[in-house]
Amino acid sequence: MRKYFLFMLTTMGFSTHAEGVYRLTDAVQKKLVTVSMTGAKSDTAFKGEYSSHYGPCMQMQVSNTSADNLTLNLEYGYQLVPDDSSLQTMIVTQTLIVKLPPKQKKSYRVYAMCSEAHDGGPSPDANFIPRTRATGHLLGLTELLNRKKYQGNAAQNAVWCLTDN
Repeated sequence: MRKYFLFMLTTMGFSTHAEGVYRLTDAVQKKLVTVSMTGAKSDTAFKGEYSSHYGPCMQMQVSNTSADNLTLNLEYGYQLVPDDSSLQTMIVTQTLIVKLPPKQKKSYRVYAMCSEAHDGGPSPDANFIPRTRATGHLLGLTELLNRKKYQGNAAQNAVWCLTDN
């Protein structure tokens, strides 16, 4: 009877794996995933305005180390801090929600903007770590950029106006 029940669940589109929904930073703390984040390589896969310091300028590789299906959320406003202090802290400007099966590894582009005009931009050799979420006016600005999908040069200048005062 148990085999029949499991067969019915899987044929009806149900999975025997549990599913969890987490903020990316919480999933990392709980050791459900490992994350590697760098500046993105320039390519032709992304149409429109491209820059190394705004838009889809960050590359994130996520590995699900758990036995569960995971839905991960990297919300706008999260600060991506570089290992190298001569590089700019990046700020996520478009929420990314990903579904990751158990024991799988996938790569994603992250929309972000530089938050320190005087420092260098991200490169594919530079490592970044998602830390804390911005607060106040900067969080409000990233909410607007996310909602309206503003990801160009004018939006980048707006971020610098708030962060480089």
